[in-house]
Amino acid sequence: MAEHDSTSRQCIIQFPARPEYRFDNFIVSNGSSFAWTCARRICSGDPVNYQSLYLSGASGLGKTHLYRRAELACPHYARLCLAA
Repeated sequence: MAEHDSTSRQCIIQFPARPEYRFDNFIVSNGSSFAWTCARRICSGDPVNYQSLYLSGASGLGKTHLYRRAELACPHYARLCLAA
């Protein structure tokens, strides 16, 4: 289900749960290690110095994988994802 904010160009999207997306089966590369580490820290419940996770990159690099895993691991933080 999507909601549209008429004052901006962003649309709030709720993704369905996908349990096959996990941190342990994410292929970490030099380009994705920082995003993977941040997503894991946010979902760990431990204090972090940031409150948002914004992932950007080309198709096929794992953005959706991390977003969907975050949704399952910490639903109180990651239920909604902003997409331009």
